[in-house]
This record gives sequence, C-alpha cells and structure tokens, in this order.
Amino acid sequence: MRCGNWLCPTLLAAAFALAGCGGGPDDKWSKDRPKPFPTEGTVTLDKQPVEGATVVFQPETGPHAATGITDSAGAFHLGTYDVKDGAVAGKYRVTVTKVAVTSTTASEQSSASGSSAAPKSDWVTPKKYSNVSTSGLSAEVKEGGENKFTFDLQK
Repeated sequence: MRCGNWLCPTLLAAAFALAGCGGGPDDKWSKDRPKPFPTEGTVTLDKQPVEGATVVFQPETGPHAATGITDSAGAFHLGTYDVKDGAVAGKYRVTVTKVAVTSTTASEQSSASGSSAAPKSDWVTPKKYSNVSTSGLSAEVKEGGENKFTFDLQK
C-alpha cells in the first residue's frame, strides 16, 4: 500500500495511541502513566457535521497523543491508552483529517497506462487541517474540567 506524506504517520500515531502496550492492569507502565480525563467535542465544516474524520490531539510537550473518530453528528470522544478514555491534561495542537478514497471509473481505467489505475483521493476536510503546523487548531485539556471542544472548519 502506498500512502502520502501525512497519511501513514497519522494512521500510525492513531494506532499506537489507541493500542497501548505492556501487560495487565498491574503492569508498572500502567501504574505510572499520566491519567487521562474525559475529552470530547464536535467537528463541523461550514457549520455541517463531519462524519468519519480523524481528530488528533498532539501534545505540545510529552508523548501522549489522543485520537478519536467523529460520528454522524460530528461528535468525537478521545482516547489515549484505550478507546474513549480521554486525554492527558495539557496543551495540544489539533489536526482534523478526512479523505475520501474513490475508485476510478472504467473509462478512466482504460485510458490509464498499465492494467490498473490508482485509487483517487479527495480531501473532505481542507488539507491545511491535517498538519499541526497549518491547522491553527489548539486545545487545553484540564484536570476535572469540562473538556468539550468545538472545531468549525472552513473551506
């Protein structure tokens, strides 16, 4: 599988953030890790909910990124060690990414060189929101706070 400069690192970060590591609940790593706090929010694009977008909270300091996927209402719940367990307290730079991959039509395939054409990718969310350097999105997760965030993306 071939992927762009941003897609593979984003997917790998999400997989590692959600997968966790180590043994059972008595494992030293589990005891010593920072506590996540419930963190949720919504993503809209031009005031319309975005379903299936990947939301990544990348910490300004520290190794504990948190990720979530938006539902049909644009709502997400972040997970750091487990799905929906929240995010560690701190300041984050945020990315929101959704790309639709479509197959090419028969006429496009017949005009393409070779026996198979590559799938076509269309950005659902503007590309700038997929990079922490250009997204302009940030959040601060607080201990015991109401950690609800709204990201209204613009085309």
